[in-house]
Parts: sequence; C-alpha cells; structure tokens
Amino acid sequence: MAVGRPRQSNLRPTNVLRLVLLCSVHFALDTASAQGTNVLDNTRCARLGDTVIQQLKTNRFREAETVLSASLANGAEPVCVATIFINMAATLSLSGGFAEAERLAESSIRLLDSSTAPDDRALLRSLQILSAARFELRKTGQSRQAFNRMSTLAMERPEDRAVAHGMSGMLLQVEGRLREAELEYLAALRAWEEASGGDSANAASALACLASLYIRDGRLEEARRALDGAILIFSRANDAGSIDRINVLHLRSALRWRRNERREAEQDLRDAVAMADHESLLEPASHAALLAEYAQVLRKNKRGREARAIQARAAALWPRQSNAIVDLTALLREQTPPKK
Repeated sequence: MAVGRPRQSNLRPTNVLRLVLLCSVHFALDTASAQGTNVLDNTRCARLGDTVIQQLKTNRFREAETVLSASLANGAEPVCVATIFINMAATLSLSGGFAEAERLAESSIRLLDSSTAPDDRALLRSLQILSAARFELRKTGQSRQAFNRMSTLAMERPEDRAVAHGMSGMLLQVEGRLREAELEYLAALRAWEEASGGDSANAASALACLASLYIRDGRLEEARRALDGAILIFSRANDAGSIDRINVLHLRSALRWRRNERREAEQDLRDAVAMADHESLLEPASHAALLAEYAQVLRKNKRGREARAIQARAAALWPRQSNAIVDLTALLREQTPPKK
C-alpha cells in the first residue's frame, strides 16, 4: 500500500485532484470507537468529552478549544485531550471544516508524541484524519507524509485496513496510477464489508472513489453503477454527513455531464448547492468552489443571468477561489478518451 513517486498524467494535477476530492471525505472518520473508548471511559475524561461535544453541537468551537486547553493546563491526561481533539477533528471534517480538522489532528499528534511511544496505536486515528484533511486541502505531499507514518503502525481491525487502502487509492489516483488505485479502492470496499456489512457511509465513500476513477478512465457505465450504490447507501446510512451527500451529488453531476445529460447535471449541482447553503460549518472556499462550478454549468446551459448571480455569490464568499476555479466542463472534455 505504499505510495511511490508520481507518474506523468495527461490531466492537469488540479483537475485530477478535484475529481478525487469528491469521493474522499469519509474514509478516516469511522475509527473512533475501538481506539477512544478506554480513554473516554475515565469519568473525568468522559465529562470533559461530553462538555466539548455539547459546545460543538451549538457551534461554540472556540469555547470548546479553550476548555480543552485549560483542562490540559490543570492536569488533564494528554491522551484524553488528544482523543477529544481528534473527535472534534472528525466532527468538523464531516461538515467540510478541513483546515480546523488539520490543526486539531496536528495538536492531537503532538500530545500523543509527548506521552506515548512512537509506534503506539493511539496515533493511528489522528494520522488517518490528518492525512485525509490535508488531502482535502490539496496538500498532497503532506498528506502522503502522514499516510506513510500511519502505514508503519499495526492495523489489526478491518476498519483500519480499509482507511489505509482508501487513502492509498486516492493518492495513487492523483498520481495517475489508476490500475493500482482501483485495486486499493476494491480492497477498501472489501474491508468495509468485513467491518460493517457494506452498508456504512465509509463503504459508500469507497464506491464513490471507484466512480471518480471510472469517470476519469472513461468507464462511464461502471461509474454509474458505483455511484448508484453510493447514493443508495448514503441515503440511509446513519453515519453519513452532509458533506458526503454534497460530494456524491457533485460527482454525479460530473458523470451526467460526461454522458451529455446536461440538465440532470445542472440539477445535481443545484441540489448540492442547496444543501451546502444550509451547512454552517462548510468552509467558505469549499462553498465558493461548488457555487463557481454551478455557475459554469449554468453558463454552458445558456442560463447566463442565473450564472452571474451564482458567480457573484462565490466571489463574495471567497474571491480567490472564484477566480481560480476549475471549469468542470473543461475537466470532462480533457478526460474524454480519443476516438479510435
């Protein structure tokens, strides 16, 4: 599962990464139970964790962080605080708060590095989420660094192996190593099926990643089947987050555009935007990127007035992002295989 040197790709790296990002959120976010239970069973730590979770539920993120810092200064166990930090990071990642998730995962790792052995399995989940958050932030080199360290740790549970296979697949796909990436995604899917019967949001993310690979490889019918499976699971999985559903709609819009189903592609993006508009923790850059791509599809579909209004919203949210957004339709033209 090691990730080696990137190979040359016919796609611009930004465009490849954009497609892969649509599948990737959930892989590192379902590994809390076995790794955090013993720590949080401690009464004092459990009370602290409950306090922080209640603050997160009401969007009082800074207050939660202040409580943890004060607790650490007053003698709270570093492993306890590190576990709560990474639980916060997982919660924020599910809503697209990847920059904060990265920072919290780094804080968790620093605490664990100062209080556990370098190969302690307690580090596994923090490294998983750090790698995933950095990948979402397009820091692929740093994501790989966290992944490589994660790969040195023992992975006894199928959930842990699934995360490693999924992250490896995403990094390989960005590097243009599609056959190797496909094998990793299939291995991740098998591991999630072993862990949870294949009906979790994580299994759906594995299917979404396969779909993104198939779209890029021009295997549109296989992409459709994988996406149909992912959407069905996300619609009923209790562990699915809003960002999961936004991303799978975004990915299906790419597939539908590729199949020349332009109105359907537009509708998927409209639905994704409507969900994003109600997600308070979604980062402005991610929200603006989605709006700008929706504006481009509207423009291609001859709906210029609506496109201008949506583009203005994107610019207001994140001016740098709206000016640098990748054209989804150009991305798909680049991925169209040459006719034989």
